Amino acid sequence: MEKLLWFLWQQFKESLKKQPVGYNWNHFGFLQFCRTLHFRFYFSFFGFSSCLLPCLLPWGGNFALSSRPSETEVKRWAESLEALLANQYGVAVFHHFLRSEFSEENLDFWLAVEKFKKTHPFSKMAAQAKKIYDEFISSSAVRQVNVDSFVRDSTNQSVRCDLNPTSFQLAQDQIFSLMETDSYPRFLKSRIYAQLANLSTDTVLGLSNNSRSVI
Repeated sequence: MEKLLWFLWQQFKESLKKQPVGYNWNHFGFLQFCRTLHFRFYFSFFGFSSCLLPCLLPWGGNFALSSRPSETEVKRWAESLEALLANQYGVAVFHHFLRSEFSEENLDFWLAVEKFKKTHPFSKMAAQAKKIYDEFISSSAVRQVNVDSFVRDSTNQSVRCDLNPTSFQLAQDQIFSLMETDSYPRFLKSRIYAQLANLSTDTVLGLSNNSRSVI
């Protein structure tokens, strides 16, 4: 199976040479590529769900086939949302799940803020802050995240008049809490998590309930 995946990945990369700049070259694009070739049926025949393809392939060139997390590592993701987001592989899988629910903007915003906090020098920070604000916080943002009016106004004030690494902190904390109580519990009950952790449905529900009780 790994040889097949690697072969398909190489074929996919070759096909990108014929695509326009900006084409979706990551694992989501690869998944669509496999579906176009009807390889989904091949994977199903071997008892392998196509929804796990993004979890076995390089994401932006950062993952190798041999880096698939162990069941023990995956089960640690159920301990807390912090544990999940601290794991690069966990972030990729969680993002894939959120994308399937059309709610990946929350995680994208959280990750963008994490990157913003490490941005230097100030000139780059200002440009990055404007990009994040326009994309996620502004009242006219296309991918607006769900923060209350006080947080939205406070963030606007900080970005405009007192830009610093914590300018998005209130908004980031609010979005983290939203994911923690909403999408994260659903992720722990999802098919993709159960398959990666090799868990039964009852076990997945138990882990999700335990995590929610801690919250």
